[in-house]
Amino acid sequence: MSKFIHETKVYDYFRSVDLAVPKFIVLNQEDRLPALHSTFALAEAVVLKGLFENLWHKSDEGALAFLAYEESIVFDQHKKIVASLKDKYRWIENLLVERVKFSEVKGVPAEAFLSFKEDPSMGMVILFGVGGVNAEDWSRELKAKSLMWPISFASPESALAELKRHLIGKVWLGLLRQSCPLTTESILLDFFKKIWVLASKLQQERVSLLEVNPLVLRQEDGVPVPLDGVGIEDVAFCTLTDWHKFPEHRVPLLLSPKSFAISGLSSKGESYGNRIFNNLLISSIPHSSLRVIKPGCEGGSFQGIKAYNDVSALLDDPVDALILVLPAAASVEVVKKVMLQGGGAEIIYLVAGGIGDGGDKSGLGEKLYALLYERRQAGKWTPTLVGPNHLGSIFSPLNLTTIFSNPKRASFTYYPKGHLAFISQSGAFFINRALSDSNIPIKYAYCIGNQMDLKAYQFLEIVASDPDIKTVAIYMEGFGAGEAHHLSVTASRLKKEKAITTILYQGGRGDHGRLAALAHTGAMGGDYDLQQTLFRYAGIVTVQSVNDFTNALKWYASWKNSPSPTQISILTYAGSESVVAADLLPERLLHKVTEREKSALEQIFRDFKVDGLIMVNNPLDLTSMITEGLCLKVLELLAFGTSDALILSLTPFIEHFHVFEVEKIQQFAHAIKAISEQSGKPIALVVDIDRKRFLSYQEGLQSANLPIFYLMEDAVTLLQNLSRSNNFYEK
Repeated sequence: MSKFIHETKVYDYFRSVDLAVPKFIVLNQEDRLPALHSTFALAEAVVLKGLFENLWHKSDEGALAFLAYEESIVFDQHKKIVASLKDKYRWIENLLVERVKFSEVKGVPAEAFLSFKEDPSMGMVILFGVGGVNAEDWSRELKAKSLMWPISFASPESALAELKRHLIGKVWLGLLRQSCPLTTESILLDFFKKIWVLASKLQQERVSLLEVNPLVLRQEDGVPVPLDGVGIEDVAFCTLTDWHKFPEHRVPLLLSPKSFAISGLSSKGESYGNRIFNNLLISSIPHSSLRVIKPGCEGGSFQGIKAYNDVSALLDDPVDALILVLPAAASVEVVKKVMLQGGGAEIIYLVAGGIGDGGDKSGLGEKLYALLYERRQAGKWTPTLVGPNHLGSIFSPLNLTTIFSNPKRASFTYYPKGHLAFISQSGAFFINRALSDSNIPIKYAYCIGNQMDLKAYQFLEIVASDPDIKTVAIYMEGFGAGEAHHLSVTASRLKKEKAITTILYQGGRGDHGRLAALAHTGAMGGDYDLQQTLFRYAGIVTVQSVNDFTNALKWYASWKNSPSPTQISILTYAGSESVVAADLLPERLLHKVTEREKSALEQIFRDFKVDGLIMVNNPLDLTSMITEGLCLKVLELLAFGTSDALILSLTPFIEHFHVFEVEKIQQFAHAIKAISEQSGKPIALVVDIDRKRFLSYQEGLQSANLPIFYLMEDAVTLLQNLSRSNNFYEK
């Protein structure tokens, strides 16, 4: 249930943290006025505002009047406003407010929009942008999107730094050409410090939305002052408290379980359950540590594995993990039985869908969750649930996948010492990415499905407990209460403490969470925009497409400790490649060639007798005269210089390159790798080729475990994503 917050209450909130508000007086009786003469002088410019329940746009309903103060005029207008709208809205009170003299600038907006939004998944966010009646039009035409500051990561200081690069900040601080400052940085920093305090206060008081539009600068002193405000107090406000802590003793059981039971096998051997069972049989888990739950199984065994009729037998013969490949209703009953008997399996994997998702027509998910929650609250034993809609996991140390795909169609390469973990809500996305490139060193992978119990951020914490893991790639389709916040906090801490990189691709970008019907203007970002900003502040590498996600996996497969690049050097074999790279990469990320580097490059060109043919620049077009020797010399020079990442564009059509001699291709690739490792600078290859025709060339280059991209755009977009996440994180 929500409660409307009117303008007077907004001003009260501002005053509670010592923020400036206009002079005002409340008129809360229809037939009389309070004493006004002590507040306003005769003929003083004032605004009379009618405050009604759920009236967001006063001007649209004629609920305000601009007057020169005179008591009888105010009284007449007061009665008119109440009478005109009280049949349509519940009247709260009227407000008589001074007409603040504020700074304006001809031709550009000088009014701001300020909003506090409590996002259920991520907590309180402050939004700041162009304000006024035409805020949405200004923002769209000038491409000045609202700034977004999650208070759990952003600070008043970082907000001010970002504002100085935004149109409103440039207007206010006189940073536009031939403009004068309307305020000072010290005034704005003081203002931001106070609104950070206010944001925490609003969070404590369950205010889910508070909007101020416009926020103006008072002419006399440059102090920000609100001229209007509304909001929502949410009785069903969602807190960010984690509902349960994952038991530490179960961490090894998720990473490397020593015993499994499985239920849902067919005697015909054609079921999904049988495929998982066959994978268990060929894993490194001893057959003596496997159990089958199958009613009516004769002789107490199934294909030589100990079998039980019912999960009740697991109470005396417990396993680390139980995989349920049963229909939804049957799966729920088994989980309930394990819970009520107080043991049998520490981890239960629920493969079935139709439990708490769109296909659940019987409330199975609600009932199971209620039992789980009730027992946890009472301190009773409960298993940890993975799923529902869990389509499998990969445990490289065990040579095991529990994905139920046909092994002829889905064959995985295991990396027992791999440095990458993969967490996905979607089973199809999970399988396709895990199979997309056999060179990606995945040690652990989990399809987490509906996350009824164990959440993505908890999986992140769990896989990061393995010292081998340096990169965690995550695919998510949505975030429940507090989940985006917890994921960000966890990823940020792991980046600081263990130098672990988190990559995130987020699907499900609809605008249903935008609160458009309630917003005071259309300038607010949707939930996706807010969450993306939060993730970048946390240092998470966010990508915007499946292709970018796959490319990020390639990069971190090769460079597990790669820093986010800020000085990128690009070497190409043709002018078009250099032009494309220069068009795509922001100038701030292009390495500026130093005088020492320029002189050394010119000497290299003389040595290789190509001087006069190549102009020293970045991107550096080495032309079709490029040879492998010249390429390596230039790479070495730049890698040991001030560049922090390099892109090398190659083609098999250059006559001086070995294309079909696999051994020589491998020597060239390993020489590039050696330069990278010795200099500590990551190098990416761009090879735009017919992959079937030049398969040997591709395989030869891959032998050195270098990230290979097939378009310059792919490599440049990836490095931009890495740089952007680091830019937010360092604030």
